[in-house]
Amino acid sequence: FEINAFGATWSLLLNKPYADGGGEDSKRVNADGYDMEPPLQSAVQVYPNGSSINRPDIPNTHWTTEIALPLSKLTERNPLAKKPNQGVFWRINFSRVQWGVKVNSDGMYEKTPCCTTCANVGAAAEDNWVWTRQGEVAMHLPERWGILQFSTKTPGEEEEIYYEEWPARCAAMSL
Repeated sequence: FEINAFGATWSLLLNKPYADGGGEDSKRVNADGYDMEPPLQSAVQVYPNGSSINRPDIPNTHWTTEIALPLSKLTERNPLAKKPNQGVFWRINFSRVQWGVKVNSDGMYEKTPCCTTCANVGAAAEDNWVWTRQGEVAMHLPERWGILQFSTKTPGEEEEIYYEEWPARCAAMSL
C-alpha cells in the first residue's frame, strides 16, 4: 500500500515472498488486480496549507496521514492466509520514500535524486526509511519484514508464542 501527500493510494498484494514463487497482484499490472478500496479509509493533511503541494512559493513543513487498513482485504486473495486471531503471526513493514527536489527555471519543483541517508551521501537515489531493517533497498521482500503477532490477551498474560518458521527463514536469507 502506498499513499502520497495528495491522498492518492496504490495497493500491491504479494501472496507469498518472491523467493517462494510469489508475484505482484495490483491494478498496475492488471486492470482486475488487487485493490483495498473499498473499504480502505485514509486521509492526508499537509501543513501549514493543504493547497500548497508542489508550490515552491508556499513552502510546506510536513504532512501526516491516517490509514485504516481493512484486514479482510489483506487476506481475500490468499486462501492460505491466516486470519487475525490469537497467536497468529503476519509479516509487515512500513516504509517512507522521499525524493530530493529543486526549483527549476520555470519556478516549479523538479525531482533531483540526491540521497541524504545513503552510505554515499549525495548519490543519485531516493531516501528510504523502514520500520524494520531490510538490509538493502528492496521493500518487496516480505521474508525480511517485521513480525506482527495478533493477540486477544493483555501483554504478560500469556506464555510466549514463537514464530516457528523464523530460524529456517533467517538461515535461508543468510545464504
